[in-house]
Amino acid sequence: MEKVMATGPVNLVFDEFAPGHVPAVLHHYCTTETFMAIVVSKRIRLSALSMSNDSEEGRLVLRLTDKLGETHRTDPAVLTSLKAHWNEVVAANEGLGFCLSERGDLLSQWRGYAGQGRGVSIGFSTEFLKRASVPDEANEHFATLERVEYGEGQQLHEYGPTYTALVNAIVDAQGYLQYGHVSITEKLKAVLNRKLRPWTRKIYTFKNDGFAEEREWRMLALLTAEEQEDCSYRAIDDKIVAFREVSLNANEGPAIVSVTLGPKHVTPVDQVERMLQRHGINAVVTKSALTYR
Repeated sequence: MEKVMATGPVNLVFDEFAPGHVPAVLHHYCTTETFMAIVVSKRIRLSALSMSNDSEEGRLVLRLTDKLGETHRTDPAVLTSLKAHWNEVVAANEGLGFCLSERGDLLSQWRGYAGQGRGVSIGFSTEFLKRASVPDEANEHFATLERVEYGEGQQLHEYGPTYTALVNAIVDAQGYLQYGHVSITEKLKAVLNRKLRPWTRKIYTFKNDGFAEEREWRMLALLTAEEQEDCSYRAIDDKIVAFREVSLNANEGPAIVSVTLGPKHVTPVDQVERMLQRHGINAVVTKSALTYR
């Protein structure tokens, strides 16, 4: 088996926020009940992404692996082993996310996430979220603010060097070839996991371009297989969803800076303003400009 040659350095460090491409406000669409819960508790919930409306959450990397395997003509036995290991990694690392959009008054978001337009779009200060998301590697529960990437070309570009490193690690272990695939020994698994560690989080920033209209960012954390007791659960319709809460610490500045009432929301703007002020929040409140009914 021939090794795949890397086309660039293996960079496993997350991209920095790009100046000029970071909106000042990011919007979270939700029901009125959830809006009130956030305002009163001063907390947000990072929920299991595997229970979201995208069945490919965290698993799009498998499709990218197939594409790169075809491009590089990777040995099928190596590819099968790599995908099997990816499946183990995804199963052992649940993504927890609080989803936000660059767009604060978007019809598809109102219909999909805010009670068919009866809910609210909460505008969070991006600066606040960035300060709240400073990675603390000593704390396994740290959350980071991440931009979602929809373009397959960019996804392949970002994943390509890591794919190369993983394939080469498996090729180095080709002596373990058995039954049409490379047997993943504990030693090889440790090597792969070291290379994959940053990607256990990164895989939850890639989405199908069919969702690109959402222009999503997310507060993102991980729930590992060893931490299943370190979360809470809530019932939503036909599913039970794991979540972890993050406090909106007032010491880091104002978190909520705007509120947009949905096109079907009936509470007067001034009444919402008074409610927010009662809870110590000074935010601009407006009504959706959409005529959806």
